Amino acid sequence: MRKEKEFLKDAAQNKISASDIMVAFNYSKMDANLNADFRDSINNAGGDVYVIKKRVLIKSAKEEGLDLNLKELPGHIAIMCAGADDAVASTKALYTFKKDNADKLEVLGGQFQGQSCVASDFEKISKLPSQDEMRAQLLSVFEAPMSQTLSVVNALLTSVVHCLENKASQN
Repeated sequence: MRKEKEFLKDAAQNKISASDIMVAFNYSKMDANLNADFRDSINNAGGDVYVIKKRVLIKSAKEEGLDLNLKELPGHIAIMCAGADDAVASTKALYTFKKDNADKLEVLGGQFQGQSCVASDFEKISKLPSQDEMRAQLLSVFEAPMSQTLSVVNALLTSVVHCLENKASQN
């Protein structure tokens, strides 16, 4: 392999290994402006988009333990990579863009946390709540019992005050 291709393979391999999620997709029906909008939406979500040659991607993925087939990668291929904090948000951004531009983008597969995934797996990941939403749900679970206990104590104290007021007004 030539030095240039070896450099590209190593760069792609480093991006795949450093990412918590890697999604391969076909973008051949996108024009330049739509592609720029897509890249911006992924970057705003914390991910990165890399255009890569198929054979370089296959060799890079093979060294990372992914088995890709050239026949399963039609058209122009790019990958979306994101770290652990941005994996779900980036996948949401990808599928939101895909929903708005249905015929322009085709998700092919990839990996999530070291596991090979198909397009339907990534669609399920995109429907997960964001990290902030999960934190809010967890905090509401912790807060509910304390809030209910405080309401009961408040009701007891209020009832005692009302009883004393009633007794005082009777005298």
